[in-house]
Amino acid sequence: HYVPNLAEKLIDEPLDIDMRGFLIGNPGINSDWYYNVNEYAFATFMWSHGLIPAQQYLEARSACGWEKFFSECETDFTHPTEACMNATGAAVSMLPKPLDFYDVLVPTCQAAGNASSSSNPDAAKKLVKHQHHPFLKHMERKYGLDINGYDPCINNLTPEYMNYPEVLKAVHARVGGGRRGNNTSSGVRHWPSLPDNWEYNQGSAGEKKNIAKLFPKFFAKAPEWRIWVVSGTADSAVPFLGTERWMNCLGRKNLGKYRPWLLNGDVAGMINEWDGISLVTVKGCGHTIPTYCPQEGYAFFQNYLKE
Repeated sequence: HYVPNLAEKLIDEPLDIDMRGFLIGNPGINSDWYYNVNEYAFATFMWSHGLIPAQQYLEARSACGWEKFFSECETDFTHPTEACMNATGAAVSMLPKPLDFYDVLVPTCQAAGNASSSSNPDAAKKLVKHQHHPFLKHMERKYGLDINGYDPCINNLTPEYMNYPEVLKAVHARVGGGRRGNNTSSGVRHWPSLPDNWEYNQGSAGEKKNIAKLFPKFFAKAPEWRIWVVSGTADSAVPFLGTERWMNCLGRKNLGKYRPWLLNGDVAGMINEWDGISLVTVKGCGHTIPTYCPQEGYAFFQNYLKE
């Protein structure tokens, strides 16, 4: 949400900067991500990856009228019937665990010395989930799914990496004094914890805000902007299926240039272009593409800057 909202702010209150566009990765924009009540993209993604059986998926598809999801942009799928919600819940309840919802193709962390092997692994994983991964918290609340699949190792490895002297130097971080209240005797800075019982704003001004409504303003007020939406195809939290749908429903002319982009001679993803906006998929990569696929993450960003 925050990049398009900031872009709108820059249109309404211009600053003396050379704004040429923006790039957003796996963004929650419309009814395409996990804080919206319509689960078409999520359930279809899981079925297409062999993680939900066809019978339960087809029952949800029929109950929810999803056969019209791509073809009818004006149809309201954000107020599902009780039958739709029940069928979707039955399908989603079939998901296996552990599973990394942010990249369904990768293994979960089972290494010694991480949260999963602590003296109280369930408590450690619950802390990781509730502090840092609202999608997992959402799935537990909505469907009763206690899936602690998101890699807990990253919460140990990231602070270690970010405290390497060469990394601190590269990001121009203050060395020595550190952030107030986050120093230890060893000089290593801990990531700050979120306040207890924190929540995203889940109302119409928060997660459920239809950010797609901002894009016509970008096209009208800043037609020179280059806007890219990048989507890792292994991400079930914000599946590319829903992203492609809201982008197509913007009503912009499709330029008919659907094509692959290559990395080291292989297909790294696909590019779909409309007038004023492009969808770039990154094949086999998860929600935070540079985390799961560093080489591809560098490459797509380099391509954006080159064009």
